[in-house]
Parts: sequence; structure tokens; C-alpha cells
Amino acid sequence: MAGKRKGTEEQAVATNLVTDDQVKPEKTIKLVDYINDKPTAAFISSELAKFRASAEYKDMTEGLNYYKLKCDIEKKERKVQGCKGQQAVDDGTLANTKLKHAFLYKQVRQKISYLLSKPWSIRMDEKNKKLQELLELNYFTPKFRNSLKKSATDSIVEGKSWIQPYVDTDGRVKFKFVKGCKVKVYWADDEREEVKAIMKIYDTIEVGEDGKTYEVTNVEFYNQKGCYVFTVEGSNNKVKENGKKANKD
Repeated sequence: MAGKRKGTEEQAVATNLVTDDQVKPEKTIKLVDYINDKPTAAFISSELAKFRASAEYKDMTEGLNYYKLKCDIEKKERKVQGCKGQQAVDDGTLANTKLKHAFLYKQVRQKISYLLSKPWSIRMDEKNKKLQELLELNYFTPKFRNSLKKSATDSIVEGKSWIQPYVDTDGRVKFKFVKGCKVKVYWADDEREEVKAIMKIYDTIEVGEDGKTYEVTNVEFYNQKGCYVFTVEGSNNKVKENGKKANKD
């Protein structure tokens, strides 16, 4: 009886053995480094959807809405219990007062006024006076100072704001101030000391063939290879590649 059982166990083990020539190789997936190479429209579409669905983006847009007095109290409803235990329904005959408070707006304006209300100046020694005049005349202009106030406001309301230096058609260095909810950064490490790539989102007004104006969402993806431009089309948010532009930004 014991010998029969032992033979049965050996047979079971033998049936589970597979030779090397019988092992089928697993299907490998080719990984593409879109961060350091040319991104595809599918990659941009996926990254844009993930960014807009993230908790960070939700917090930024919620802070912006509260700053503009678009508060959650607008969703307040006055409901009454339905007959015979039915679900409560909205009753338009009841008063539904919605009192909004601009606490965030007042606090942000107070902080910006405290930090940037007085014009700041650049002070250098006598031998660098020409450099000081050059910076004040071409870079730290009244327009730049006003934009810096707006950027500081965005950084408080949304939690972050970005300054994008670029070179214009005349070869001059200029700056763009971009809202935090319009930029996704791909960091090289957890310390966030080095940037590998940036995705910037902005809207433009375009005129269609029917003569009507449409708001078009554009995406610029910056990496070491250059700047790639994409357009989000239609209600299904289909992403279309618009080519590559010179990476002067």
C-alpha cells in the first residue's frame, strides 16, 4: 500500500515537470520614455486626463472658485419629504437664502498688500549702476511688477504659481506668469530640485469655418528634445499633434 502511494506521488511530480524547451517566453512590453523623447498624442491625452482628475488639480480649482466667490453654498437646496416616505424633493416655494462671505478674497488681498504694496527697488554699488539701470529699464518694469502681484495672488489661492522665461522674436528675455492649475511638472527626484519635463495647458479663441468663435485647449510639452504642441479637439477631448516649435522658452 505504501509502495503504491509512493509511486503515485512520483508520477504526480513527474507530470508537473516542464523542460526548458517547453517554457514559453512571456510577452514583453516595450517601454517608451516620452519624458526624454517625442511624446505621442495618446500619451498627452492620458497625462492631461490624469492631471485634471488628480486631487491636486481639484484643490487648486476649488481655491480659485472660492476666491471668485463661487462657493459650495451655491449648491444648497431646500427640500421637503415626499408623500408616503418618498425621496425628498426640491421645493421652489421655500426661501433658499445663500449668504456668501469673501473671507478668502479679503485675506489674500491683505497679504499681497502687506508684501508687495510698496514698490521694491534694486540697489547696487556705483560700478554696477549701468547694470541696475538696464535691469529696471528692460526687465523689472512696471508691467513685470504688476504681473508679479498677480502671480503671488495665484500662488496663495492655488498653492503654486509659475514664472516662465522666454526669448521673444527680437531676442529679448521676457517672462510669462502661468497659473498653477495650468502646469504639470515632471520632477527628476523626490526632492524636486531638477525638472525633467513640463506640460503647459492654455486656452485660445479660434474662428471656425462657420464664422463662429470656439475656445480651443492647447498643450505644450517641454523636454530636453524641444517643445511639442498639441490641440484638444471636440467634446470627446481628442488630442491632435500640431508639430514642434523652437525650444526658446
